[in-house]
Amino acid sequence: GAIVDVGAGYGRLAHRTVTAVPGLDRFLCLDAVAESTFLCQYYLGFRGVSSRAMAVPLDEAEGILEGVRPRLAVNTHSFSECTMAAIRWWIERVSRSGARHWFIVPNDGPVIRSREKDGTHQDVIPVLAEFGFRMVMMQPKYLDPAVQRLGMHPAYYFLFERV
Repeated sequence: GAIVDVGAGYGRLAHRTVTAVPGLDRFLCLDAVAESTFLCQYYLGFRGVSSRAMAVPLDEAEGILEGVRPRLAVNTHSFSECTMAAIRWWIERVSRSGARHWFIVPNDGPVIRSREKDGTHQDVIPVLAEFGFRMVMMQPKYLDPAVQRLGMHPAYYFLFERV
């Protein structure tokens, strides 16, 4: 199976995942920021995992996704920085690839929302639903409410499944 990371940054999650999961066929790192893709390619090579984890330039993303049927798509802290148009673009392409699950970690607590150019926000969950994904789990990073409120980098984890 394969994992697709949308907004992969420099590839740390890919490196850690392929190191921890020896049976994983491929981890694709997608990012709309060319500098991130460049750094990701370098980092994955430096870490010695480029045979199983690869940085994909944005102009090659659609073609790569057509040839891969990922089990999981991941977005960690980047949809919260994107406009709804960009988020929709990614969700549509990943949906066409046949991904069964989305794992999303937003920046804004227990909501997944865009950041529009005018400073407003839009809820991303209806767009996921439009493409056939329903939420099957939402869990705080820390199960203790006090630690979740006061701990370092509290977050919420969302898992969606294609229905």
